Amino acid sequence: MKRKIIYVMCILVLTIIFLLVWNYKIAFSLNDEMKIGIIDSDLSKSSKDLDIISAENVTFSKEAHTHGDEMIKFLRDLNQEAEIYYYNAEEQEKIRTETIIDGLNWMKVNGIKYVNVSLSGKRKNKELEKWIDANYPTIKVYASYNNQLNTYDYPAGYEKAIGSGTDPRIEWGENDRKYRSNKILVLPALNQYAGNSYLSLLSLISDYE
Repeated sequence: MKRKIIYVMCILVLTIIFLLVWNYKIAFSLNDEMKIGIIDSDLSKSSKDLDIISAENVTFSKEAHTHGDEMIKFLRDLNQEAEIYYYNAEEQEKIRTETIIDGLNWMKVNGIKYVNVSLSGKRKNKELEKWIDANYPTIKVYASYNNQLNTYDYPAGYEKAIGSGTDPRIEWGENDRKYRSNKILVLPALNQYAGNSYLSLLSLISDYE
């Protein structure tokens, strides 16, 4: 009887592991020191100035989490030791291409070589494309495709940007990363995330040297 119970338990555990691996991208927490740039929307805690964010000095509003908040939370979950250089590209509740370029220039001045711009727009901008082309691979720009088929999806769609997504119909670029699922399980914290935006940061960390 005990053997049967052990046998059933083993099958159950293996089944759970299989389902987790199949449905989730498994990511492990890191402790390496990294300098990572994030260009995104305003944080729930004011970030009007250009900020260097550490795991010790950031708190978030429970009432109004922003996309930028979520990016930092995910990054902190993966790497508590990372130095996060955060540029708020939001002006009057809008993110313009010009402010993204301003943020990239700031990252360049401050020597940040890996920058996440986990935003998605349908309009191609030649100035932003030229900036990414001219500065690659000295500065690598990571971005996320949206969850639908959209060949006009920028900045992920630019040739020298590193785009991340899941839709197999996307016209993938040479630098892009295609994932089976945008569900991520971070170990050992067992925290779950879902969304292409997180894939973009995961690709960045995977490439970090």
